[in-house]
Amino acid sequence: MSASSTVRPRSRRTHVVDAARGAAVVFMIAWHTADAWLGAEVRDGVAFRVLRITGGLAAPLFLLLAGVAVGLTEPEVHDRQSTIGALRRAGQIATLGYALKLFSFGIDRAGLVGPHAGWVIAGALGLGCVHASLGALGGLTSRFRTPAVRATFALLGLTLYLALLIALEGDRRALELVLRLDVLQGIGACLAVLALAMPATTRGSSLLGPVATLVVLAIGVALVTPTLGALDLRIDGEPLRRTLDYLARFTPYPGPTGARFPLFPWLAYALLGAAMGRAMVGRALPAPFALPAPLRARWVMIVAVLIAVTFFEPNPLPQLLLAPGELVRNMVRVIFNVAVAMTIAGALATFAANGPAPARALALLGRHSLLLYAVHLEIAYGLPTVPIQRALGYVGWALGASLLFVAMISLSWGLERRRNSTRRAEGSSSAMQA
Repeated sequence: MSASSTVRPRSRRTHVVDAARGAAVVFMIAWHTADAWLGAEVRDGVAFRVLRITGGLAAPLFLLLAGVAVGLTEPEVHDRQSTIGALRRAGQIATLGYALKLFSFGIDRAGLVGPHAGWVIAGALGLGCVHASLGALGGLTSRFRTPAVRATFALLGLTLYLALLIALEGDRRALELVLRLDVLQGIGACLAVLALAMPATTRGSSLLGPVATLVVLAIGVALVTPTLGALDLRIDGEPLRRTLDYLARFTPYPGPTGARFPLFPWLAYALLGAAMGRAMVGRALPAPFALPAPLRARWVMIVAVLIAVTFFEPNPLPQLLLAPGELVRNMVRVIFNVAVAMTIAGALATFAANGPAPARALALLGRHSLLLYAVHLEIAYGLPTVPIQRALGYVGWALGASLLFVAMISLSWGLERRRNSTRRAEGSSSAMQA
């Protein structure tokens, strides 16, 4: 999902990033609709396994590209204010993730008509207050947009949300859903770590240099994950176990929150993405969807395909590496997923360097991926499609998924038109004032 919350003209070097993020949106929608709509009788074949593998590429791509977006930020702007701004954006994305979980509980699981209805509303208001405290509080005059007002909003919001969690304490299933660490919360956590880490990787502050430092950190995260996950946590107290569950996927799994995107190993993708983005800074791009000039897109694609095939987990080399133990499993998966991402980028740069319609459509999906994530989840798993959930064959699924793709592209196009109209209006207003 896009890590940026500001409206600014798209620079050339972000077009290929947007298009790659759009490809992740396609993978995500294809898998979520298949997972939600296909009947049990068609879930044992090769087609379903291919869909699951393809869908599994979406999350690594989103995290990798979130890191790229951070790395593309010019090094000199990593001052205290930019760090605080980056932390706020990370917090907003994580808060939206929890809001989606609460929406699912309140609407799709009938929480708004159950015994906890009042607390669900209080929790929603609380998340709204937290989100406002992390944003610009645009509805208030500048006199009220102060640290004290932000802190008041944050404290009020956290108090209301904590009240909801206390009310749900007796309903373990509801509490697990509301607190589950999903992809938006995972992206938010990774962006928060990057916001703190990037200033330390600026040129001159690191012995290895910015790019190498980020790569080494990513490798370290991937390699240490199995060791963390194997720890035998003999801890009394559910709140502490929930907190630790956000750090790594401890055994036995699932843990207290069913965390799907703990910091380890997913931070490795964000760190590698930041390294890629930092390597691209200052390098010329010959066309909107191209890679930096020193890279030959066709060769990037060919080499990336070879690496992806080599490190596909069922193949001989990964099996040889995994034979002694689990230490390198996450490293193998990171290499494979990053190679797939580079294959997509190389293919875009090779066949869509001048921005033909399919590439522009992908870039459009990528720019609005955060909203599309929220909308498509409700359509795939929520109330609107209850009659077809776990009931379709592949033909019905393909028709439904195609209609959803068209709807998401149309929604993105409408949002883009509105954004461009707003920019033009702001530009006209500025010109008149000048």
